[in-house]
Amino acid sequence: MLRVKPGNIQTVQQVYQLDASKNIVALPIDFGPSTDQVYLRLLGTGVRHRTSPNNDGVTLGAANLPVIFSGAQRAFVGEDKINVGPGPHSLAGCAR
Repeated sequence: MLRVKPGNIQTVQQVYQLDASKNIVALPIDFGPSTDQVYLRLLGTGVRHRTSPNNDGVTLGAANLPVIFSGAQRAFVGEDKINVGPGPHSLAGCAR
């Protein structure tokens, strides 16, 4: 997750953690104050070969969020990235 604060201050926050048994546990998304914007960053493969990924959108809860970028993420060969958002603050507190 990427948080953008006023003044374009950007921080990356994890959306999961490992419990004592090394199981993946989802973390709640903290949307913070209304002045912050929260974006979801998804990693995968094969995204760059889609013909219209930016027109598809993503449904999160009851919200339809725009895909603002999809393509090669440039750090690792073959890995793609999808940036979604910003997420509306109305999703704060929604169940996972």
